[in-house]
Amino acid sequence: MSRRALMMLVLLPLLLGAAGHQPPTPDSLRLDYVVKRNGDVIGSHVITFRRDNGALLVDTHVKVEVRMMFMTVYKYEKSSRETWRGGRIAAYRAETNDNGNPIKGRVTLGPKGLIAEGPKGKTIAPPGAMISGYWNMATVKQTELIDSENATLAPIKVLGGEAVRIAMGGRQYDTRHFRITGDLARELWYGADGLLVKMRAIGSDGSIIDTDRK
Repeated sequence: MSRRALMMLVLLPLLLGAAGHQPPTPDSLRLDYVVKRNGDVIGSHVITFRRDNGALLVDTHVKVEVRMMFMTVYKYEKSSRETWRGGRIAAYRAETNDNGNPIKGRVTLGPKGLIAEGPKGKTIAPPGAMISGYWNMATVKQTELIDSENATLAPIKVLGGEAVRIAMGGRQYDTRHFRITGDLARELWYGADGLLVKMRAIGSDGSIIDTDRK
């Protein structure tokens, strides 16, 4: 790992804490990921960034299909948009189809914080709360996240943070590796730019679900 890359990995969490939760992003950016189940490709995960009237819009589209014996046994699709202003979430909306089960969630800015509404009802999240989209390294500085599907508020505990070099798609990435425990349990690897490189979660059937940067 180069000295410059190591320095960025060390300093970035401090910079994010001092300047809000939003890492530096260009006016236009697209991140493409491949979704794998036990090493087999099952879908795609795409995040796009653009600026509009001073706001940063982050659109996420996830599409997964698991097939066995030439039959589709599971499908998952989600489309969402995060609206950031001043380095914080100002609004959010998401529509998910989890194997035929539709789920909608939304977040708006209220006088006392973020109003999160979903199928389980409404809750007030503190100003500066983040969505469980995981693309942003500032996620690991949180103690709770707004679930990106149903907009419930979920407590989390973050462990790790060690510097790790990983290889994917013929490329080498210098990353920081974190582990989240609780209902949103997963592993996260972030690059020196503060953006997600890799995510790993365990499916309800015990399968390993990897989301890897292309």
